[in-house]
Amino acid sequence: MQETIDPTKETGLFGGTFDPVHNGHVNIVTEVLARTAVEQIIVMPAATPPHKLGASISPGPDRTAMLHLAFDTQPGVIISELELNRNGVSYTCDTAALLQAQLEQQLHLIIGMDSLCELPAWKAAGPLVRDYKFVICRRPGVAPPSVEDVSRHFGAAAATELTAAIIEATEIDVSSSELRAMLQCRDKAARHFLTAPVCDYISAHQLYR
Repeated sequence: MQETIDPTKETGLFGGTFDPVHNGHVNIVTEVLARTAVEQIIVMPAATPPHKLGASISPGPDRTAMLHLAFDTQPGVIISELELNRNGVSYTCDTAALLQAQLEQQLHLIIGMDSLCELPAWKAAGPLVRDYKFVICRRPGVAPPSVEDVSRHFGAAAATELTAAIIEATEIDVSSSELRAMLQCRDKAARHFLTAPVCDYISAHQLYR
């Protein structure tokens, strides 16, 4: 894991609540670095995601600590508290603009297939598709939208680029919400989806109980 952003490198932004960060997230980061032009990834926990307004989310310091534990040995990963420090609703368009101003290369937005399906509803979706590159990772049970649907919202050229941006990352069939339920029930199977340091942190701090 690196401490600061190198403005000369191809950079990806991977955001989410990470409540908790699990092996699916770790696999996405590992495979994007291995299989795309992205050289460094900014992993950013959201303060308040727009699609989770009113939801109960673990404190930012706990989610940040777990991210550091999950990616401590992964080169090319930067954990950023930009959105947590800014507070308010975490819109990708705002965060991307702040990061792009620090970079010499065009920022890559790393999202899951579910986010691609929801992308037309995002704030400033058109400018996001126009101004940034995307890396889209398949999600278990989530079919990609048709090229026709994507074209209807963003145009044929953008639809072609977005379709070409889909990668076959190793899929972990679990979500953070499912993991929280498992941990609340003290289901030992949850350990299979978490790195050992993250699992130990959750236990030590009595999270999700």
